[in-house]
Amino acid sequence: MKHTTFILLLFLFISSYLNAQDDFKVVKIDNSDYPYIELYVRTNKSTDPKEFSVYENNKKVDFISDTILLKDYRKERSILFVTEENPEENFQIALIKAIRTLTETDKMNLAVILDEDTSNNVIHYVSPEFTNNHSFFINALEQKILDDICYDVNRKNIKTTESIEQNMFSKQEAFANKGIIFLTNDLKLKPEPCSNILKGPTIPVYVLLTKDIRESSQNELINICTETGGIFTISNQNEIEKYMNLYLEDIALQINETKSELYSIIFETGQTRDKNFFKIRYKDQSRQYIFTKPQKYMLSLRERILIILSAALFFIHLFIFLRKKRKRKNYVSSISGIKEKVVITKDPPKPIEINVKTRGFNKTWFFEKHIIRIGRSSDNDIIIPDRTVSGSHAVINKEGDEYMIQDIGSTNGVLLNQKKIKKHKLRSKDKIKLGGAILVVRI
Repeated sequence: MKHTTFILLLFLFISSYLNAQDDFKVVKIDNSDYPYIELYVRTNKSTDPKEFSVYENNKKVDFISDTILLKDYRKERSILFVTEENPEENFQIALIKAIRTLTETDKMNLAVILDEDTSNNVIHYVSPEFTNNHSFFINALEQKILDDICYDVNRKNIKTTESIEQNMFSKQEAFANKGIIFLTNDLKLKPEPCSNILKGPTIPVYVLLTKDIRESSQNELINICTETGGIFTISNQNEIEKYMNLYLEDIALQINETKSELYSIIFETGQTRDKNFFKIRYKDQSRQYIFTKPQKYMLSLRERILIILSAALFFIHLFIFLRKKRKRKNYVSSISGIKEKVVITKDPPKPIEINVKTRGFNKTWFFEKHIIRIGRSSDNDIIIPDRTVSGSHAVINKEGDEYMIQDIGSTNGVLLNQKKIKKHKLRSKDKIKLGGAILVVRI
């Protein structure tokens, strides 16, 4: 007895937990008015909308307006018409008249069975998604240009069932009234793949034929239509419009078995990533969802590459600037140190002759001064037009009775008689190599 009571209590607890988990569900996230995000929240019972709250990064977000109960949402229909590539005139007229009876809230799409693809169970769509732009479909039927504007959702050779689920009705799950209407002279494509493609209630399938088919096939189609809540009809040419109207009325009268309600919640997001997480809470329940930033607000691959390249160029220029600044600082420090060691006498220093040779350049300088600056920059005493020579490469200074040469932080260094030095005494006929330039000293 104790075990029975325990099992019963456990069963009741699990049932109540599962039912609680289904108290609400976000069935649609509309980001078309970004950064304003609209949520369609379905509940399985009457709900106090004031108890809904949305959190981003663990911070509560204020709603733009009061939560709205969409009482008339079941009036909107999502209808997929399926016909042949080149429908007969009576089918064409019936379709156009049926489309003209749709209201602004009705969304539709037109699927075409292409003649060459019937054996492969392929459906092609006139539009990539459901839309209430009914005139677009009417124009396509009147101009007979269906085969020119078909949108192929089967490019990857996936099954028709998956094509419909991924590209069509999965985007319409916020509304209950759905239907698939086959209108054809002789059904070349079985509607079976169009049934039971969504979790939960099946989508009603309506089949209108104008020719008798085999009894086995007819029974199969009747079962499909009956199980999905649709209608199977074999009609003569004169009653096509009558049955089309009957199908459309039946789709409008579909009743959702659960006493659910649909609410609209609008909030302004503070998130700017391509994919953003948010939580919606109701009482003690909390669920996480994702919304994406609309494509027009996202950076294209080209824009991202340009930003990366621009950043890279900025850091390269910054690095070069800082390096030059550091070299200049070292140069000034070196010159200051040299000046401190220079003993200025009343008598001028003995003259020094310096000959410089490099590619396409040969020049001789004569100096009688204590400090001689050498480099590529224009502020030097000896200017060497060679890119292998640093802007401020070396300095020759007078210390006592002797001339000294010193490297002041050059890139390619200073070689005196083929030996790399930092600072060294000069003698007459010494050869100095600065990058690609050769200097010969005569004292």
